[in-house]
Amino acid sequence: MQPLATCMHNLQVAKMAIGLQISEPWLREYQVLPSRTHPCMQMSAFGGYILSGIRICSSEAQLQTK
Repeated sequence: MQPLATCMHNLQVAKMAIGLQISEPWLREYQVLPSRTHPCMQMSAFGGYILSGIRICSSEAQLQTK
């Protein structure tokens, strides 16, 4: 997770994005049988992390690309 936190920090310092957040998606699978439903017993405990946010495009950067 440290490389992702470093990336998030660099984006904030460079003011390249707003609303940045690191999240850990979590999904639980269920076993459905007649008259009973329960979580699957053998599930992965870790799926990874997602860095999300809104990219900022400055007017200077837009002028340089034209």
